Amino acid sequence: MNEELDPQLLALFAETREPLDDVEFLTATLAAIERQLRLRTRYRLAAVAGALVLAMLLTPWLLNSTGAFFYQVLEAARWPMQLAATPWAWVISMPIGVLLLYRSGFKLRR
Repeated sequence: MNEELDPQLLALFAETREPLDDVEFLTATLAAIERQLRLRTRYRLAAVAGALVLAMLLTPWLLNSTGAFFYQVLEAARWPMQLAATPWAWVISMPIGVLLLYRSGFKLRR
């Protein structure tokens, strides 16, 4: 095995270890950051699109299942349970949910 170092290889190695110019380094770093942000945005958009497609595909099944369940409940229930199966239940529950979030100290990130 040859123990001597190749001078040409050492020169190439030394060139690659030189620090970049300030402008060149900043430009390369900003370009890399922008590339990563664009890639992350594309992944997020793809995830949202996938979730929307999945929700659209599952909606008919969910409506059929929920409708059959509530039809059976409404047949056997009295007035309070019948109210729970209408859109008014959502209208009544939303202010209660907002109040609970407010009282728990929930804060939206900005």
